[in-house]
Amino acid sequence: MKPLKRFSPFHENVLVADLKATLAELKESNEQGAEIGEAESTIAEVEAVVKPTED
Repeated sequence: MKPLKRFSPFHENVLVADLKATLAELKESNEQGAEIGEAESTIAEVEAVVKPTED
């Protein structure tokens, strides 16, 4: 797997927030399937390398 391109901490946190919002929309629409599991895995992987910043 290629290493992630590094963004500024602010942009990394915005990307994580966008991923979480998309996942929430999928869950609200009662979508089923691999997309939700993949989104949860992606968020967990990204959060493991992204350091949260204070809002």
